[in-house]
Amino acid sequence: MAKKGKIGRPEITIDWDSVDQSLVCGSLGTEIAAKLGIHEDTLYRACDREKDMLFSAYAAKMRSKGDDLLRDAQMKNALSGNTTMQVWLGKQRLKQRDDPHRNEFTQDDRERLTKMSQAIEAGIAQSQQQSKPASSPIDLRD
Repeated sequence: MAKKGKIGRPEITIDWDSVDQSLVCGSLGTEIAAKLGIHEDTLYRACDREKDMLFSAYAAKMRSKGDDLLRDAQMKNALSGNTTMQVWLGKQRLKQRDDPHRNEFTQDDRERLTKMSQAIEAGIAQSQQQSKPASSPIDLRD
């Protein structure tokens, strides 16, 4: 009589707490699979089977949690008086700039000024041409 049981390789148990922690930290599926000593397809199939979702969706959900934790930590840091974090968050979120040249002309300003300058020079040259007396040969013989 034949043995009863599953055919094929034994199912691999995935440590989902470790996977979740790695995803929260921003690790890729391939990196996590390597850390667990399994092929990435094994991880992806296990996610589909055990979490009832594609790995890409699961990873995005966990990374989102990590992003939220990081934002919270940054904000706490800034609010506790960390001026470097305050400046960085101001630049990132509020589009504040630390630009010593902010009062300099933009490329559009320079182009407009160049056109205006050329128009003024052309007007001056035209005015000078019109104000010159017509030159006629002077007869110095008497």
